[in-house]
Amino acid sequence: MKTQQCTVAVPASTWFYDLLPGNILYGLPFNRLPEPFALAVALALINFKEWMLPMTWLPELAAKAGLTMEKEWKTAMQAKSAEFLIRHTKLNTTLSDQQNIVPLLTRDLAKFRDKYGEEPFGVAEIDTAKLAARVMLNAKTAPFKSFDAYHAHYAKVKGLLALPETDRWPVLLTAEPDKLIEDGWARFHCYYAQGAKTIPCCMPIEVFDLSMPATYNPEMN
Repeated sequence: MKTQQCTVAVPASTWFYDLLPGNILYGLPFNRLPEPFALAVALALINFKEWMLPMTWLPELAAKAGLTMEKEWKTAMQAKSAEFLIRHTKLNTTLSDQQNIVPLLTRDLAKFRDKYGEEPFGVAEIDTAKLAARVMLNAKTAPFKSFDAYHAHYAKVKGLLALPETDRWPVLLTAEPDKLIEDGWARFHCYYAQGAKTIPCCMPIEVFDLSMPATYNPEMN
């Protein structure tokens, strides 16, 4: 059965339930996600080892990582296995650099939509101030008196990404209250610094029940 556009029955006990506009999380299959959402999701799930790294990327990534066609590399290619490459320290560093991955992902996004198109994801625009306030309830921010203090510390230690203010990539949430954000802390801090009123958010929703059909077109601020 094909995944339909829908609302998602999020339990009221979920940490972000009261942050959702109207307490509603909208569900979309991956092949219906707007491109910035699809790119962010695909990049995260490739790095989390949940989605397969396309074999056609391996020669390009190996070249960027400075790998040569050594015996082990040839064996991996002949076996059509990316396992060796994923474990390789140099390639992991290359994979973690979005500048290396995003052009390939953008080029081949249609292939990911074909392969993973029916997987459902929840999307929402969450008020920035409310999300920041909830982050302050997390153990990692306990040493700081305010979100601004935590944000200033983050910016000093890790720096802030220089991201465009249009077509923003979403922050990937998790249902786990001790983690809050699965992927995208750097994006969140960047958008906060830019003064974004809302934060585009996305998350896998197989853990929730799908509910009534709905129409939703997320707008990226």
